[in-house]
Amino acid sequence: MSLAMESVEINAPIDKVYEQCLRFEDLPHYVEPLKRVERLSDTHARMVYDVAGRQFDVEAEIVEKLPERRITWRTTGEPRTTWATTFERLGDARTKVTFQVDQVSGGARGLVGQAVGGVQDGVAKEISDELLKVTKPSVREFKKHLEAQAS
Repeated sequence: MSLAMESVEINAPIDKVYEQCLRFEDLPHYVEPLKRVERLSDTHARMVYDVAGRQFDVEAEIVEKLPERRITWRTTGEPRTTWATTFERLGDARTKVTFQVDQVSGGARGLVGQAVGGVQDGVAKEISDELLKVTKPSVREFKKHLEAQAS
């Protein structure tokens, strides 16, 4: 079940945008609930989130890396969540990036669901709306960060 999807066009070359997305230790600069990222290897990281006043420690791994096309992460434990980032070249110095968050297991339960004490599948729309509230500003911050670096 897709929880959130957001696209943005960035005034930066696709190779620079892709490289920045692989620097997961920079994610807390523009992903609001993400407080800390510790790189464990080239493909694994420990991430600390603060959702609704509760802290969650999650380990994640990159499961797909297609240069300048797609990066896919997933949590290594429950709840199983997947994040996918796709890249589309719009020109030499312009890139479209689409971010998608999917809940793979646990129904509507996830970090947001855990934060509010567990939820029923019937409130998946509410969770998606809350996640989108965080996703849209995060995507805008990512765009500002990359465009500032490109100039």
